[in-house]
Amino acid sequence: MAAGNQRLQWRPRVSGSEVADPPRGPAEPLRSAMPPPDKVQLVGPEPLALDHQCVLEHFLGLNQDDARRFYVGRMHFLAEDFMWMAPAGLRYYLPPVLEYLKSEEGKEDGDAAHGILCSLSTQIQLHSPLPPDIVALSQEICACVKQHCKRFRISPREELFREYISTIENA
Repeated sequence: MAAGNQRLQWRPRVSGSEVADPPRGPAEPLRSAMPPPDKVQLVGPEPLALDHQCVLEHFLGLNQDDARRFYVGRMHFLAEDFMWMAPAGLRYYLPPVLEYLKSEEGKEDGDAAHGILCSLSTQIQLHSPLPPDIVALSQEICACVKQHCKRFRISPREELFREYISTIENA
């Protein structure tokens, strides 16, 4: 995370003993019934780089509903974290990213869309082969962004965008 960025902290608003419901969007077929990944599942074993520590600060202990709410207005800062997640972290936290990108809150968040493609492309380049389910989910996110690039204000002719798309589609 670049110096000067504010540290992102978020805790769900509590009303009584209940956490506020997340915004509801399209069907949630990719959601996991599993608990959030632990430290090693989220970023891998020690030693950890600063980037891995940022992932832990932002995501450790968040369930998928909390993560989905956390993305609103912050996804452009959080997209880089997906570059440093281990497969279990990607498997758990990418489905809410797809929901966010398809949602009303995320429909014009081009920085988030571009950032998540960059992170997924980097994951594929550095950690190939990724597990097939992670590749399939990455390709689904890629297809969503590609289909709606106008909405995200991303030019399909942009060289980096084309590189990200090609890397993810050919994984």
